[in-house]
Amino acid sequence: MSEKFVLWSEDQPLSLTLMPRGDSPVRIRAAGSSFQQGFLRQLGVRTPPGRELVAWLWPEPENPFHGRAIRVMVADPLTRICGRAGYLPREVADRWFPFVRGFELETRSLPAFPAWLTDSGTGTEGKGLELAAPRPGEWLATSRAAA
Repeated sequence: MSEKFVLWSEDQPLSLTLMPRGDSPVRIRAAGSSFQQGFLRQLGVRTPPGRELVAWLWPEPENPFHGRAIRVMVADPLTRICGRAGYLPREVADRWFPFVRGFELETRSLPAFPAWLTDSGTGTEGKGLELAAPRPGEWLATSRAAA
């Protein structure tokens, strides 16, 4: 069952729906984490190793570089630190964009998933973020069952 909650991000309230992992979650590493090292290192210093975080997907149809871009945001619910972790890799975003955008429009919330910090970002030394998500087609069915 999914759980809805509100989180403040960038000085605005966001409605998030925390999705269950599902039977066989997809593990995704956020791309572009090398550009977010300051934030990810701060999060790593203040977050004990192994603590589960919350990551949510924010579609960016207005993104000038990729019209199907999906931003990955992350928060530690205990310390309330939150910020940008990167983006879904382009090939994943191309497939998932209709599901994420459809979920946002139908539920008026953004899909959120369990996540955790990794020791290295994509192609760089530093911190990265991985999230565990159910298959995209399960999102709307899960949210409808919870309604």
